Amino acid sequence: MSRIWAPNKYHSTISPTFSPAQVPSVTTWLRLGVSSQSGGQWTSITDALNSNPATFNAARQTDVATTANSLPVQTFIATRPSAMVWPLIAANNQTAQWGIGFWFKPATVSNSVNQTLLIASPSVTNGTSSPGKFNLYQFNATLNIIVTTAAGGSRQLQISTLTANTWVWCRWSWDSARSGDDRMRVYINGTNVSSSGSYSDLGSGAAFPTNLNAPTGNIIGGHFGDNGTGNGLGADIGPNIYTFNADPTAAEETAIMNYEKPT
Repeated sequence: MSRIWAPNKYHSTISPTFSPAQVPSVTTWLRLGVSSQSGGQWTSITDALNSNPATFNAARQTDVATTANSLPVQTFIATRPSAMVWPLIAANNQTAQWGIGFWFKPATVSNSVNQTLLIASPSVTNGTSSPGKFNLYQFNATLNIIVTTAAGGSRQLQISTLTANTWVWCRWSWDSARSGDDRMRVYINGTNVSSSGSYSDLGSGAAFPTNLNAPTGNIIGGHFGDNGTGNGLGADIGPNIYTFNADPTAAEETAIMNYEKPT
């Protein structure tokens, strides 16, 4: 039988006066604390700001888990295909300024396979050949972000920053008003660490576009097509996932990070 997580259960360690909805740059908010689960697996994840939930194929649901401080998270199992499907809409598909932020805890940093955290690409959702938006994935201890150009090439930022079984706040930021590689930044636990990473071209037409693409389809969390060989994502993600249409201020990011912060 399906049930809804009771949100009041998870508010004991945060200020009752703050909500991520108060941050103007937050455009979507997937919140596990008010989402549905059945039989120990998530069935849908509510977007607290839009009527646009993330859903699951029945054979690819993520497991319900809780953190040490009793917050709800979803567990992706590397040896079992599990994937979250979140439709792209105007609120989570901007082009000039865009970002996404979430807490996650990798199960391992040494299995030497690409583990998709989040990807927005029509090729994995509707079979079209139009360019995707981004691919955010883990490879061993590195966090990798790929932006696709309209010409089909892509440019990647790779940062060595991950530790197994350790929660990390990751926020990817795109701003077309910045120049060159600085258009794409990664913030780890609130700090811009992009300068410690390396940028590289992938394929032809790989120079950064002025604006991000705006594909139709979905944002996928996890490996939708994994065949059970251990190449899927192994990680906990939650309790919240946000998208942004601009960078939050430092104070706003600190408040968002501390809101339902997993331990």
